Amino acid sequence: MTNVYDGSKTQDYHDFGGRVQFLLTPNEQLSIKLSGDYGQQYSNTAAGVLTGLFTNYADSGAAYPNGYLARTARIDFTPPPIDPEARRVSVNTKNSYFETHGGVSAIVDYKLADATITSVTAWRGWHWRPHNDADGTTVSAIIDAHQDNDQQQFSQELRIRSEGDRKLDYVAGLYYFWQDLEAEAVNYYGPAAADWLLAPAAASATVRAAALNNYSIVSHSSPETTSAAAFAQGTWHVTDRFDITGGLRYTYEKMTGWFDQTAWGADLSGLSAADRATALALRARFGAANTFSSKTSGDSLTGNVTLAYTFDNGPLVYATYARGYKAGGLNLSNINTSGANAVDPVIAPETIDAYEAGLKSTWFDRRLTANLALFWTKDDGYQTTAVNLINNTSYLTNAGSVRSRGVELDLRAAPIQGLTLYGSTTYNDASYTSYEQAACPIEIQLSTYCNLTGRRLPGASLWAASTGGEYRKAAGTWRGDGLQAYAGYDASYKSSYYTSASNSEYSKIKGYTLLNLRAGIGAEDGSWDLQVWGRNVFDKLYYLSLGAGNTGAITGTLGDPRTFGVTLRVRR
Repeated sequence: MTNVYDGSKTQDYHDFGGRVQFLLTPNEQLSIKLSGDYGQQYSNTAAGVLTGLFTNYADSGAAYPNGYLARTARIDFTPPPIDPEARRVSVNTKNSYFETHGGVSAIVDYKLADATITSVTAWRGWHWRPHNDADGTTVSAIIDAHQDNDQQQFSQELRIRSEGDRKLDYVAGLYYFWQDLEAEAVNYYGPAAADWLLAPAAASATVRAAALNNYSIVSHSSPETTSAAAFAQGTWHVTDRFDITGGLRYTYEKMTGWFDQTAWGADLSGLSAADRATALALRARFGAANTFSSKTSGDSLTGNVTLAYTFDNGPLVYATYARGYKAGGLNLSNINTSGANAVDPVIAPETIDAYEAGLKSTWFDRRLTANLALFWTKDDGYQTTAVNLINNTSYLTNAGSVRSRGVELDLRAAPIQGLTLYGSTTYNDASYTSYEQAACPIEIQLSTYCNLTGRRLPGASLWAASTGGEYRKAAGTWRGDGLQAYAGYDASYKSSYYTSASNSEYSKIKGYTLLNLRAGIGAEDGSWDLQVWGRNVFDKLYYLSLGAGNTGAITGTLGDPRTFGVTLRVRR
């Protein structure tokens, strides 16, 4: 990506990571695996690429007020031409992030005569520091809008599992989890904020400037989660061919948290009482002082049962039912917890009923593997994101129920020596089955709520497929070691899908296919390997996200262009 404002390049990645492991075996019964890891990443990211403009409502045909062109004219900003393939943005403040993560763990196994007791103890931490030029222009309107996060978690699991051949295999255990998150969100509005964000009709220029120019909002929030569970699962080998597997899990979870927001800006005492009231109302649209606390807790009993039968010639058929549970949570963001537009800070839990039946088989002396699965999942209390386009805030809510149903087919073949091929395809009909009071997409003007019942879920393609293959062949020797050369490809396809929970047409990403190629040579024992590769070799333009914001600008995050590289791996 190129930032035409200063000619700088963006979308770079600088990664560093390391891991160390120790395996201690004091005796034949006891083993202790100690692990530690650390990683960090820094990137200069880019603002969304302009892909189009939203100018009129779809239902009424009325002009969209305070649109992108009116805003850019007020601040005298000339945006880059609408040409996503040029991969250009124009911003005067760098977008970037820096994150670190790391953790330690200890896995202790103690072997009994016919079982193994395992303890898994782990701690992890994560720190996130982003910086976003949220106006996407070369003026200082929204200088920065981001949220810093400092997260740590601890978990402890103790389980016992059976060993050896037996009529009943089992695993049972206890689990504990604790997580704490400290977040700081900032929104810094610059000296051009009023001209960019507020239409002249909102108030006089003096009042608009006093209200929003150099206005700052800082909030802090801290959710803390505690979870404990007991679980058990067993497989009864009824015959040599017929197995019944069943399991249960009892979980108790508790979450507490608080939110506190402060805001400050220009002194309004010089304004008249009426103008001061107008300025305060304008500020409230973007954020004002706000504080609240909340908590939620709940328990659940979940489980599964699977029947599996293996035929004489090898194919296995199975059928599974599972009841799942996703705990509730808290909205610890700038929401109104009282009044006409109140949002409940507590998000209700989800319950999931999943059914699956399938076939796993091998043919032609294991040269062909064919697996087929049919699935049907119903989710009640589906948790999704609602967006308030007026002040560009979002929060979690429950959307009634959703359903996902479809079929998956997976094939793998080795037709001749050295050649392996694979192919898979998925048909997934994922849609809202009940969501009558959803937030409307930006292109709808005349409805307070929209009924999304029957509409597709965001992020879910109706069709997805992939295929690939690799051919390997002996290539002589080097320094006494056997060599092996290879070449391969991978291709993937996704049909169209929405990236917004409201199913806005401006968030619909068209289907696309990507092709990757590779070729290399290496030692037969895997001690070294040299590979040249190309990703997205046809330079397909595709989006990772797409949508229209409250400015009327339709922007998208582009996937990587055609990329070539060389990778050397050495193992000793």
